[in-house]
Amino acid sequence: MTKKLENKYDFAIIFDVKNGNPNGDPDNDNTPRIDIETGHGYTTDVFIKRRIRDYIQLTQGNKNTHDIFIKNRAVINNMLNEIQSEEIQAIKNKHERMDAARDALCDKYYDVRTFGAVLSTNKDNPENKATNVTGPVQITFCDSIDPINVDTSNTITRVCYTTQKKADGEGESEIGVKHNIPYAAYIGYGFISSPLANKTGFNIDDLNLLFESLKNMFENTRTASKGMMTMRKIVVFKHKSQFGNVPSAELFEQIEIKKNKEIIRNWQDYDFNVENKYDNVEIKVI
Repeated sequence: MTKKLENKYDFAIIFDVKNGNPNGDPDNDNTPRIDIETGHGYTTDVFIKRRIRDYIQLTQGNKNTHDIFIKNRAVINNMLNEIQSEEIQAIKNKHERMDAARDALCDKYYDVRTFGAVLSTNKDNPENKATNVTGPVQITFCDSIDPINVDTSNTITRVCYTTQKKADGEGESEIGVKHNIPYAAYIGYGFISSPLANKTGFNIDDLNLLFESLKNMFENTRTASKGMMTMRKIVVFKHKSQFGNVPSAELFEQIEIKKNKEIIRNWQDYDFNVENKYDNVEIKVI
C-alpha cells in the first residue's frame, strides 16, 4: 500500500531561460511578463502547472490513476458526467453523492488530487455535480532574480500567406515579431499540505512524481519561442511534523543566489547556496 504523507513540505524551484520568452502575456502582444515598477520578469503559476500536467500526461498516460483533468479541448461537464458510476448515482443523499463523485475524480485524475479543481460547474446536469477540491500542492508566481529590462523584439518574415487576399496583393512575405529575453533566472515557491493530501489521496508516490515532473518539465515540450529553458535547482524543505515546524518564508530566506558578474548571461554567472539553520526541517536539493 502506498504511504500517506505524514510531513509538511515546502519547496523552491529555480529555472532559467536563454534567448526565449518563457511566459508571454496574451494581453500585451505576447511580450514577456514584466513588473513595470521593478523591471523584474515573472511567470504565472498556471505556466508551471501546465508543464507538470503535460509531463504527467506524456509519461503516465496509460495509467487509470494518472489521467489529467485540465487538458487541451477537454469539456469539464462531460467529464463530470462520465465519472458518475451506477454506484455513485444510487446514493440518495445529495451531499454524500457529491463527495463520492469528488473522491472518484481524485482517484482518476492526478492534477485534481494534486492541485485541486472547481467541480461545481455542472449546471446542465445538477445531479452530477461534485464538491470542489482544495489541492494539497499550491505554487506561486515565479519572479526573475534580477531585472530583465531588455526585451529583444526581432522582426521575422515568412514566404507563405494567411489569406488568398494577401497572396494576391503586393509584397513577397508577411512580417511578424518574435519577443525574447537574452537571459533570466526565475525563482518560485511551492507548498504541500499533509492534511489536504490525505483528503485527496495525494501520496508519497505522487509527491516523488511531482518533483520528477518539475525536474524534467522543460525537456519534452520545447518550443522555438521558449528558447533554452532549464530547471536548475529544486530545493525541498521537509518538516518533521504534519503541520510544519518553521514558517515557509523563513525557510526560503535561507536560499542565496548572488551575481558573480555584472552582466548575467548564464546560470554559472550566479553563486547558489542554501543553509540549514533548523534541526526540525530537512533540506534536499534536487
